[in-house]
Amino acid sequence: TPQGNGHIVRVTPSGSMTAFAVPGDPMDIAADASDNLDFTLQNVASFGEIAFNGQISILPLPGGPTSRARALAVTPNGDVWFAGSLNDKGAIFVRLKSKIDVAPASVTLSAAGDSQKLMVSEKKYDGKWSVSSSDDGIVDVTKGKTLDTFTVVAISDGSCTVTIADKKGNSVTIPVTVK
Repeated sequence: TPQGNGHIVRVTPSGSMTAFAVPGDPMDIAADASDNLDFTLQNVASFGEIAFNGQISILPLPGGPTSRARALAVTPNGDVWFAGSLNDKGAIFVRLKSKIDVAPASVTLSAAGDSQKLMVSEKKYDGKWSVSSSDDGIVDVTKGKTLDTFTVVAISDGSCTVTIADKKGNSVTIPVTVK
C-alpha cells in the first residue's frame, strides 16, 4: 500500500490551482489515451491514474510485488511503459491498453429511479468484474443476472463516474449524468 501524502496539482491556463491528495509519493506523470494522467509512485509496486475531475485510482504495477517504477511513457494506442526495477535489477514493464468494452459508453438518466443496463465484455477475459460509483449519492450500481451485466440506478441529480474493473487491474470509466 502506498505511504505518504503527496499531491498532484492541476493548473488552469488562468493560473488557478487545485491540489489532489495522492496516497503515496508521486514521481513521473504522463497523459494516457483515455484523458487521464498516469503517475508512478515512489518505492511501491503500484502506480496511479488521476482523472481530470480528481478521481484517483491506485493499481498494481505489472511485474508483481517487487516491481518499482521511476518513469513512464504512454504510447498513442494507450499502452503504458514503465522504467524501473524488479528484484532490485533494472526492468521495463508494459501495461497493455485495456480491452474492456462497455455499452453504452456513457449514461444519461432523467430522474431519480431511472435505470440503465450496462453490458461488459473483454477480449481474452471471461471472469468477474467489479463495479463502483464515484458518488453513491448520485447513482447506485448493482450486478445483473449474468456476469457481464450491471444496472445503474439514478438516486439524485448530478454527475459521477462508474468504474468497471477486471481482476487483472484493467478498468474502464463510464461518465454518468442524472438531470
